[in-house]
Amino acid sequence: MSDMHIKISQANFDDGPALERAAFGRLEVSVGDKLLTLLRDRDEDSPNTKLSTGPFVSGYHLAEWFATHWWRLRWEPGGRYVNSSTYTWDLSHRMSSVGEGYIWPNITFNCDGHLCEVSSSTTEDPHTPIEYLGSDTTHVSANVWEDSVDCFVTNVLSRLEEANLHNTELHAIWHELSDERSDATLSAFRQTEALLGFDVDEGDEAHIEAVLGDAEVLGTDAVNELATGAGGNRTSASDVRNVSETAGFVANPEDGVLFSPSDLPDVSQWGQITAGRMGKLFARFVRHQVGLSDEPVNNQELAGLAGTSPCALENRETSGPIAWVFAPGDRQARIVLRSRWPTSRRFDMARIVGDRVFSMANCVSAEPLSPATSSYSYRQKAQRSFAAEFLCPWHAIEDDFEEGFDDTDIERVAAQFQVSERVVENVLDNNQTYG
Repeated sequence: MSDMHIKISQANFDDGPALERAAFGRLEVSVGDKLLTLLRDRDEDSPNTKLSTGPFVSGYHLAEWFATHWWRLRWEPGGRYVNSSTYTWDLSHRMSSVGEGYIWPNITFNCDGHLCEVSSSTTEDPHTPIEYLGSDTTHVSANVWEDSVDCFVTNVLSRLEEANLHNTELHAIWHELSDERSDATLSAFRQTEALLGFDVDEGDEAHIEAVLGDAEVLGTDAVNELATGAGGNRTSASDVRNVSETAGFVANPEDGVLFSPSDLPDVSQWGQITAGRMGKLFARFVRHQVGLSDEPVNNQELAGLAGTSPCALENRETSGPIAWVFAPGDRQARIVLRSRWPTSRRFDMARIVGDRVFSMANCVSAEPLSPATSSYSYRQKAQRSFAAEFLCPWHAIEDDFEEGFDDTDIERVAAQFQVSERVVENVLDNNQTYG
């Protein structure tokens, strides 16, 4: 896993307030050997252009942005299924939103709980005085991201102290943030607030406390999975109980897929490699263990691995807001599927099977509720990758697409493996990405 460095040099700046001058310099952001701040100076009077390693900016503003949005940057994943406003997500995750009169790099931080995706895009506006060249998307561990941000903000604070600038807004925000991070109760509150899509003190306190209170019934990790991207909406413990009874099917997860942790693949990679790769690794393992080679998985086999009846797949009259297995301990476990479409119900159930395997491998906590949501947390991405590879394994279809493909080929493969055409398209895309 690569390191990340956020550095700002010292440079003279004669104009502007003292805060601006104290932390002024050339900004450089790098991940491994990739420089994300590389830019071209545009000079209309010269046909030649000059490359620079980064822009001259005031590090104070960037440090304040990191400190203000730290909880959302650290915990809130992006993706088109996040229900909170894309605009507010951008403000909290894209460095270009820092503003304050500078043209900041187009760097986006997208953390899924374990890994932080760091992307740097090119400048689209042809009229700006500088053009960022962008870089390939890369990943760092969440701990590396934390350490690099901590180091940068601390360095900026040191430069403020050297300039006899004390008790600034940045000092206050960073002090409060440090206290919150060191307090388990406050940290849990801020994490949930961020997952819901709110910056510090912007979420409704009663709503957040209600979400946290559901952990006693559903499990701590489960409520955070439900909270991710939910905004002001809430699927409560009461909702889960009621929907499970009215729209769920009897399940005995212990009768389904079952492996000894010692039989499972290298689980130490969980959170260290991308969720897409992790999900595929588990899916290939399960297919091998249950004796599936290249053939499709039928409904009887899939339901058996989930510990339920094929009726859960074939009955299209009942559905829930999302898919889950709820096993509260004081009553029969029940499985709920989200969609009424047969292929989507199969995909939901495969995700649930995958989550069961993750739990057996101690990658996720064994809790009463195992949800399959629409968010892009690491766990949910791993579920989707597992389901796609388990239902439509790449090694079984790669020959079909060796010489290219068209819509007819995708339709044929989707029908053969009883998945949606979108799943086939995603398998193709993911294998170009992950190999």
